[in-house]
Amino acid sequence: MRRLAVGAGLLSTLLAASQDTATVPMQVRDGGYLHVGVRLADAVEATFMVDTAAGINTLSPELVGRLGDALRPAGRHSGTRHNGEVIEGPVWTLSSLQLGSVTKHDVLVGEFAPAGSDGLLSLDFFRDLPFTLDFPRERLVIETPDGLAAARAAGVAIPVQLKANGPHQLDMFVDICIGDVRATAEFDTGAGFNMLMMQPSFMDRLGIAPPAGASRGPLEYYVHSTFLPAVAYCAAPAVSTTRQFVGFKEGLIHQALIGHGAFRGRRLTIDVPHERMLVW
Repeated sequence: MRRLAVGAGLLSTLLAASQDTATVPMQVRDGGYLHVGVRLADAVEATFMVDTAAGINTLSPELVGRLGDALRPAGRHSGTRHNGEVIEGPVWTLSSLQLGSVTKHDVLVGEFAPAGSDGLLSLDFFRDLPFTLDFPRERLVIETPDGLAAARAAGVAIPVQLKANGPHQLDMFVDICIGDVRATAEFDTGAGFNMLMMQPSFMDRLGIAPPAGASRGPLEYYVHSTFLPAVAYCAAPAVSTTRQFVGFKEGLIHQALIGHGAFRGRRLTIDVPHERMLVW
């Protein structure tokens, strides 16, 4: 785990630019991992990864130790990863979590952070806040009613299905089409641009049959991995990827899980209150 001192100048720049606006600079790191600057408990600056499949917001162990009285014990939380692994651990109520001009109080947080970040910003933070991932300008925008109307007028709508697990965990699903094969996929910005995982049963439906006795190859995590000619969002067939990597994963608890590669170079508005995404 890197120390918080690393990149402090960058964090100061991000936060100084965001205090009086709902527009926040967004780093699009290699692979499409999205990072933004946040302020915790009105004082501590950190870099969080935007992860729509995170379940709940999280903090690194170092931040948990550093925040002290700004964290109040709130019991334990149990969540399930995409591969069926159950993760259980303590949770806390954080006094405040600020993104740009938006501050939320008494935010439930768990303890976890991927390499290169200080925590995860989950879909729960945005359940009442439509927001845009503006990839060309590398920024995250908390949408106003006027901005949301403009996105709706200019964009293509993709309906989403929401699944709540208690009051603080929210997951989002989209329908994807591979030719005439349809699957419901968890939408996961934390998976980066290029990821698609599917249950192995889809291999037969897609006419994919690896040679008998063939090795799984270098990606032993999957039963089989390959590339699909094209994957589209069923409600908006023009929104698609070509030569899409796919890994068929045993134990995957959803039909599929997909990253956000179809939106590279575009603006994507995620509007949880209206259960839709807008691509423009």
